[in-house]
Amino acid sequence: KSKRTLHMLLIAALGLLPVLSVPSATRHDPPVMAAKGRAVRYIAEPEMESEVFGAALATGMDEDEAHMLAACSRNIYGIGCVYPEPILKRIESVCTPAAAAGDSWALLMIQCLRGKLPRLRSEPTASARMAAARRRSEAARRERGGS
Repeated sequence: KSKRTLHMLLIAALGLLPVLSVPSATRHDPPVMAAKGRAVRYIAEPEMESEVFGAALATGMDEDEAHMLAACSRNIYGIGCVYPEPILKRIESVCTPAAAAGDSWALLMIQCLRGKLPRLRSEPTASARMAAARRRSEAARRERGGS
């Protein structure tokens, strides 16, 4: 890898903090989030990284910076990492045109940037959580019916 790539990845890694608080600042007006007609769904982390990378390249960003922002996006989306404000602003600026067009991946990423979605590590984890919720619901239903 080039020195610039390694330098950018090092800067991003040094800014990496555990999730202690969720940033509440909204950097764009709420209408960006109000795009109708597209359901926001869970996607796999590699898919999110790929979408952000493609969107970054489409904005004319160089490949090294696009890789860095895509990797940061994957970490934010997948494990809830918190990065410095300039990184968050760059990611949001990359996602905003797609979110305004109603692309579900971009809406999902912006919601993650704003701390509005639960962190899901993987699709199997999400499936396990849903199965546990169904079991609790069924148990509660049986309990109400049996009392």
